[in-house]
Order: sequence, then C-alpha cells, then structure tokens
Amino acid sequence: MDIVDIETTVVGNIAGRMHPNPDVASRQRVTRDWWTTATVRYRIVTSKLTLDECGDGDPSAA
Repeated sequence: MDIVDIETTVVGNIAGRMHPNPDVASRQRVTRDWWTTATVRYRIVTSKLTLDECGDGDPSAA
C-alpha cells in the first residue's frame, strides 16, 4: 500500500467551511472527493507539525 503524507492544506480543505471563491471551493471539493476513498487506498500519515498547525485553528470552523 502506498503511503501519502498529508499537510495542513489537505486538512483545511476537508474540514473547513466552503470558501466563497469558486476556484478555492473547487479545490476543496476535489480534496473532499479524494478523501472519501483515500483511507482505503493509501496509508495516510502526517507530521507533528501538521497536527500542531491544525490544532491552532478555530475548532468551531472545523
């Protein structure tokens, strides 16, 4: 199984509110669609730095 290392942008696209800019919202939709099957196709890993960065965000936004 391939390993995919995700970073903060991926988490933000999955968990954040849909952006009003259509280009950004499109990237969010693509990321969310990819995520629906990624966890069965890949071994997903991330760094402590990514976890720390995500933890600094607004919990109510996620």
